[in-house]
Amino acid sequence: MSRLLKRVVHRFYPLSNFMFYMQRMFMEPRARENIRKVFAKRLPSPESQLEVCTKDIERLKHDGFLNLGRLFTDQQVKEITEYLSREKVYDRWDVEGGLFDASSPPEKCHTALYQSKSVVSCPHILDAANDPKVLSLVESYLGVKPTISNLAVWWSYAGHSEAQEAEFFHRDVDDLKFIKLFVYLTDVDSGSGPHVFVKGSHSSNKCKVIRRYTDEEIVSHFGKENIVEFSGEAGDSFLEDTFGMHKGTLCESRDRLLFQVQYSLHPIGIYEYSPVGLPKEDVIGIDSYVNRLYVMGE
Repeated sequence: MSRLLKRVVHRFYPLSNFMFYMQRMFMEPRARENIRKVFAKRLPSPESQLEVCTKDIERLKHDGFLNLGRLFTDQQVKEITEYLSREKVYDRWDVEGGLFDASSPPEKCHTALYQSKSVVSCPHILDAANDPKVLSLVESYLGVKPTISNLAVWWSYAGHSEAQEAEFFHRDVDDLKFIKLFVYLTDVDSGSGPHVFVKGSHSSNKCKVIRRYTDEEIVSHFGKENIVEFSGEAGDSFLEDTFGMHKGTLCESRDRLLFQVQYSLHPIGIYEYSPVGLPKEDVIGIDSYVNRLYVMGE
């Protein structure tokens, strides 16, 4: 088998890989929505019994984001950070560098993630990911019963002069339709890496090539008035369709800790999931379908 053919087979096999790369070929929002409707017919229907505010859904669909306010109390944030202080992290862009203490990152490390088992086992994390209001908004937005396809907590470190990777504007193209929950676990101001989103860009045909974009390019295409910066206190949260243009800004004065949940139609095709076994009493009340990729009752 030729080297080129081997690369092609590796990229598109198994079928989940093929589906992942196929949907990335359709970058026009209307086309993606039409394809979503086809796939949605084969997926479980929404089951939430909690009614959501029509204005919230309209705002989310129009702007691409929605502020939710506090999702964690101060005490919960304290318990989360105390637990995570005992767990190791790894450099998002240098996985082969191995694990290290979050308080002592390598000099070149910009962002460091906790391992999935640490995130799933962390207090309050699963409760937040399965918050009834959040799930109701997500179901209304996706039009199906969602799949939690990514659970992540990571540090963004101050002390770097040049942006790296996701610190440039970009689109996420993980599935035909998805939305993310972001929760700050540290106070975030303009100097500590606020998340930035381009209002309305999730439904725009501009900048459809999958790549990183400079601030200047984004301003020229969308206008400075549409660039929204998310500052807030530890525990604050927001939903966002990250098919829209977004970035995590470079931390200048203080490190940032962030919790993220991605809700989508399907699992992310190129991910390898290993559900974490939790005691049955810890998974009572959470939906087995929604959480199937990360949680398994023992």
